[in-house]
Amino acid sequence: QVWSAADRKLYGLNASGRAGQGMSVAAYRAEGLTSMPQRGTRAVTVPGAVDGWFGLHRKFGRLDMPRVVRDAVHHARHGFRVTPTVVSAIRGNAQLLAENGGGADVFLPHANAPTPGDTLRQPHLADTLEQIGRDGPDVMYSGALGGRILDFLVAHGGGLTGDDFRAQR
Repeated sequence: QVWSAADRKLYGLNASGRAGQGMSVAAYRAEGLTSMPQRGTRAVTVPGAVDGWFGLHRKFGRLDMPRVVRDAVHHARHGFRVTPTVVSAIRGNAQLLAENGGGADVFLPHANAPTPGDTLRQPHLADTLEQIGRDGPDVMYSGALGGRILDFLVAHGGGLTGDDFRAQR
């Protein structure tokens, strides 16, 4: 939610991302599933956050997008000290992180969760945020970044297509 003092109005945004055209109850039943998947690539929707960031920026932004993402890029590239809460979340999701390229290389280096006070660095995330800030949302929805995500999802049974990404609003 964003409060606009100029409009004296509260705005809400749902940028959770759309389900793919092939992600219907009928399609899943045809695959022998009896319920909607809650985890894994069959449960992944189009990443809507990037479109949401730019929608908010168009309506309310005053700084250019590279400046908006600058601090996030810095913390991703140079790291931040993890708190006990972050460590607990990583440990609680260790199995999921270890599945199908789920992020174990980032969050479970050497197969171990970090301990409170360790520094977590995410240089690939820094590069991604920098690219999004510089080049805009098309890198996600019709460019190389979205293409890499789609390639991964398709290789692991995901239900999204390029058309699903391009339709994101």
